[in-house]
Amino acid sequence: MEEILKQILGKLEALSDDIKEVKVQLSNVEGQLKENTSILRVLEHRSEVQAAETEGLKLTTATNEAIERLDAKFDVLNTRLFQQETALQLIKKAQ
Repeated sequence: MEEILKQILGKLEALSDDIKEVKVQLSNVEGQLKENTSILRVLEHRSEVQAAETEGLKLTTATNEAIERLDAKFDVLNTRLFQQETALQLIKKAQ
């Protein structure tokens, strides 16, 4: 009977050691999980910042393209105005 109790006690001590080892490993995993979570949050924030910057660049590009189109239209209008003024001068001279 005493021998059986010693065997049970030995197994319980071994289980206790195993549980301690598992707790240490779990603690390490929890630490790594916290670190990974922090890194992911930083990456997510950076991704959002870059998305906003990209959107801003798209708006700037669209604005620059609109300015270029307006410049082209102004050139056309200036040419027409010059032609009309020239025509008016010719009409005045003819009269």
